[in-house]
Order: sequence, then structure tokens, then C-alpha cells
Amino acid sequence: MKIAASFKDALLVAEQHCQEWLFTGSGKSFKLRELEEIAGEYDAKTPLGELDFLVITDDGSIGLMYAFCEEPLWYFVSPEFAVANILKEDPRKYLVPADDSAQMAGRTGAAMGNVAGAVAFCKQCGAPLRSGSRFCENCGAKNAPEFCTNCGAKLNPNSNFCKNCGTRV
Repeated sequence: MKIAASFKDALLVAEQHCQEWLFTGSGKSFKLRELEEIAGEYDAKTPLGELDFLVITDDGSIGLMYAFCEEPLWYFVSPEFAVANILKEDPRKYLVPADDSAQMAGRTGAAMGNVAGAVAFCKQCGAPLRSGSRFCENCGAKNAPEFCTNCGAKLNPNSNFCKNCGTRV
């Protein structure tokens, strides 16, 4: 891990390991150019306190460490970090909105609504999956859906239809 005193400095280190980040609050994906703009605005409007700093992991994830926190608050994380540390406990969090209007982070069950426009990521390596794909093209890991893309209900292993709404999986 490395530390930085500004968001721009953190991004200079992070970009050596990663070119795309997920914002943990919404799951929205950011490319380098977008994050550079955000970093510039953040540093201008919200300078860090004397004892605060940014943490950059070896995979390029960026977290903020406040003097009063025991652990960094992770904000922009690499897909690998997300799979290993954030998303592993609830596969519904692997669904990232395909557009900005869908705010699915933290929603569960029927409250998720229709998520058919979402992009799924491999649980093993974090690579994007093709719609309906049961195996990752990058690492070959089995990625059978665990939750219905229509209603969010948990699926039985090897099921072809959702027991809750009847949608083909």
C-alpha cells in the first residue's frame, strides 16, 4: 500500500495498476479521464486535513483514511478489489447499473426491480460477463446466476426458471 496527500497524487499511483474503478456508493464505473476530472475538483474543493490521507492498494484501489478511522473508507476500487472484498457476500452486488438512472447498490429482493439492463461481473476475476453467460470468458469460472435478473429472488442451483416470477434464467 502507498499513501498520498491529494486525490491527484493518489490517482497517479493508482493508474499504474488500474484503468477503471468502481465507485462503492453506487457501483458506477469510472475510466481514468473521468476520475482525473473528479480528482481535480475534489482537491480544489475538499483539501485533506493535516492527519488525513489517501491509501492506494497494489491493485489501484483508492481509499480515504481519516485520523479518527481505524480502516480506510474505500471509494474508488478496482474490479479485483470489489470482487475480493466487497461483493463476495451478496452476488446481487455484482450487478452494476448499465445506466446512471438505476441506483441498485444496497437494494435487495423485489425492491431491486428489473435489473435486466445491468452488467454482471465474474465472481472469480472481476471481468465483465456477456448477458446470459454461465462461464467467464476470461478465466473460465462458473458464474451461474444466483439471483433472478427480473425480481431479485434467490435462485435454486441449476434452475432454468425463477420460482418467484417464472423468468427464464
